[in-house]
Amino acid sequence: LEMLGKDEAKNAIDLFDILAEAEADEERKRHFQRAIESLAFQTGDAELFEKVRLESKQEPGISSCLDIARVYLESGDPNKALEWVNRIPPDETFMDRERRDLLQKIYEKLGDSGKQAEIAWLNFRTLRSLNTLENLIKIIGEEKREQVIEDEAARIIDESRVDYSDIQFLIDVRRFDEAEICILAKAGTRNLDGQFYYTLLPLARAMESKGRMLAASVIYRALLESILDRKYYKAYAHAAKYLRKLDTLALEIEDWKDLGEHGMYHLWLNQVHGKKAVSGDITVENKCF
Repeated sequence: LEMLGKDEAKNAIDLFDILAEAEADEERKRHFQRAIESLAFQTGDAELFEKVRLESKQEPGISSCLDIARVYLESGDPNKALEWVNRIPPDETFMDRERRDLLQKIYEKLGDSGKQAEIAWLNFRTLRSLNTLENLIKIIGEEKREQVIEDEAARIIDESRVDYSDIQFLIDVRRFDEAEICILAKAGTRNLDGQFYYTLLPLARAMESKGRMLAASVIYRALLESILDRKYYKAYAHAAKYLRKLDTLALEIEDWKDLGEHGMYHLWLNQVHGKKAVSGDITVENKCF
């Protein structure tokens, strides 16, 4: 649009419209329609965008409803945008995050802070993170930040199922006590899945840096066991590193709760994995896996 200018863009739309009308081949016809859609969006012609998008669809899907709503919002008609978003059934989960994000922008334009806060809370509770927290605080006020964090930390440890993202959130907002509680609870119920390496390793390092050695230790155990259980030979060097880390951490842990002290863990490893050959010299009491 910057290269064409608005007048040239409108002329191009007229040309593509003529070509689309004359085209018998459906694929080529759709190519011209997509070009019109793109130009209609860039020129803020929401009605034209809607018309072209609906020509190829008897019933607009979720993606089309959101696209049309987005164009109306960008063209300065939030009420029409809201109408299109509300065509999506409320219990529909496909593209739910995109719908909520768009609704929040619509309510911001409409000046409905209550609805904005409602959606911000929903986004936050769906995926707790620094980003969703900041979005919420921007709407409800900075003075409520500490209370939100306090309440949410308590809420997380009371939930029957805690996601790794919730633990990361607790660490990000420096609620290490609650993060440790969640990690140890997952370890106690054998729900730390070491296959989620990219998620778990940062958690282990964060807890170790804050002196939470038992929490870090149970994560390293999960990472080690995952490699050995899967006989993932390429990662055995990492398994050796995790075992050495466990040996080091054990020197600083006095209270093992009910998670098994390090000597017992060594014996268990020998019993379960003692016959496995592992590169990197993983040894437990002089026995190679």
